[in-house]
Amino acid sequence: MSKIFPSLKVLGIKHICTEALHLNAREVSTFTTARLSHFEQDEIDYCLPRKTFQTYVKKIIPILIKNDFHVVKVGMPFYSDFFTDIKKVFGKIFSNQYDIINFAFNEIKTGIVTFDDFYNVSVDNKSFFERNFKYVNKYLVKANIHVWGESDGAKKIFSLKGVLNFIWNHDKINSSLRRNQLFRTVVDDNFNPILDKHNNIQLYFDKGIYPTERIINIKNCCYANK
Repeated sequence: MSKIFPSLKVLGIKHICTEALHLNAREVSTFTTARLSHFEQDEIDYCLPRKTFQTYVKKIIPILIKNDFHVVKVGMPFYSDFFTDIKKVFGKIFSNQYDIINFAFNEIKTGIVTFDDFYNVSVDNKSFFERNFKYVNKYLVKANIHVWGESDGAKKIFSLKGVLNFIWNHDKINSSLRRNQLFRTVVDDNFNPILDKHNNIQLYFDKGIYPTERIINIKNCCYANK
């Protein structure tokens, strides 16, 4: 990968999206000759063991950042300037996780991140997000049909703020920050989440990356119940 860095820089490329290529043998067997020609056989052989390629994708991100590229990957636990230049060109763009991740690096540094922090950083048109839409809860069906089916609360959501709130509090939804390795859910001695005054979970941030240790007990912390 590093061999192509000079060529990318000569072309003026500084923004890179990186994701694992999901391939399986059955899918590859359905490729047309034209589509198959876009891949080298060793590339296909490398991508088929999905876990191996996922590991490669995760390892390449710090290398890209070190070489001054702006990188983005869904759920990556890093600060990202990927959208800075895009915002300069287009003005407003739809909010994404890196608004709150960058806010945590710049403003929180060490401490609690609440849903209110997330909502205030991510949403500038609050009246739109807080108005009711008849079928807005069906959004959860498309992305997380099992979660929606198991939750009576999800079926009662009719605002975009409600969708964001549901995702924030749910640890089975991939887009929830509870699943990002930069954040740990704050829990009590019985491992129950400590909720804020609005009954939302709280996340702890200290710039560390936690692949397995995803909860933290910060008893008597001055940030609790912010």
